[in-house]
Amino acid sequence: MRKTNPRRDSGVVLALVLLLALLLSVSMIGFTRRAVIDTMIVRNRDDASRAAALLRGGVWLAKGILIDDRMAKNRAASETDRITTPGNTHDDLWNQIGKLSLIDADGGSLRLTIRDAGARLNLNAIVPYTGDDSPVDPDAEEFLTEILTKIIDDLPIDPGEKLYEERELARNLIDYMDFGDIRLSGGSENEYYQGQDPPQIAPNHPLLSVDELGLVEGFDVQLVEALRPYLTVYPLVKANGINLNSAPPHVLSLLYSGVAGQRRLVSEDTVGRILMLREEGRVVCTTSEPAADCATLSEVDLGEGSLFPPSELPDDSDWFTVQIHATAGQIERTLVTVIDRSKLTEPKLLFWRMR
Repeated sequence: MRKTNPRRDSGVVLALVLLLALLLSVSMIGFTRRAVIDTMIVRNRDDASRAAALLRGGVWLAKGILIDDRMAKNRAASETDRITTPGNTHDDLWNQIGKLSLIDADGGSLRLTIRDAGARLNLNAIVPYTGDDSPVDPDAEEFLTEILTKIIDDLPIDPGEKLYEERELARNLIDYMDFGDIRLSGGSENEYYQGQDPPQIAPNHPLLSVDELGLVEGFDVQLVEALRPYLTVYPLVKANGINLNSAPPHVLSLLYSGVAGQRRLVSEDTVGRILMLREEGRVVCTTSEPAADCATLSEVDLGEGSLFPPSELPDDSDWFTVQIHATAGQIERTLVTVIDRSKLTEPKLLFWRMR
């Protein structure tokens, strides 16, 4: 009969016990890790839902602010035949709301930035839609060439990488938007677009978004992003020029003034005068019967000739770009939308993009 070795048997048992303990520890760690991950997933889902709710609330809040502003101005206008309100200005409540951060009961935050369409340069005012082959204003090409040169010069890249032909870009954009099918330099507008994948044609209508610039021959992502802070496309038709009373300094630097055919971008001194008027509580007006707090174009050194594209001031437009930033827990969401308040009972969302 074979005898067993007690020491060897006890060693085997100990090894098995250690192995089982290790497996149990690994299982417990895996279970705990999964529980933590599941908890985080649930929490993030809840935070994402809260952030989405805050964004929706931000849209309604923006609508309410803009509707209240329009109704107040309508009431003021009904009380007199003269201009008593300065249109959309830098001091309006909707323009100042971005300085506030709203906090909900659960610690979530909401911040709104509202800007009227005139606070940026409307590309559809440079090449307005006519529905026929009427010639484009000759200053459109010169203006686009100058602003493209200015913005490309400011690109934070090596000069050797700035392989852009500004005048060619300006002509390509005009060809993309104007009603005709012949390029300003001759030939078919669609030759380039038909060679794309998929094949396209020049739309010959107003731009529907700033992103659409990326479809224009010669415009790349880098250039479109550099142009974005300066531009808008709203309203699509019957667009006004830059609103001198609400535009930020970098957009005011794109003001194009002078006698037709001899216009130039304004100087830093002119931009400074406009900003100084704001500090004094005044606005720039082009109306024949301005209110007492209006300043003429001559007072800001814009008296000779006219602006291009034309600006009727004070500008009381109904199109606004709204950026809403919501934070809930670890989740941050940003929504950019465009609101048309021309119909007070049913303001429209013309554009919607999540970031």
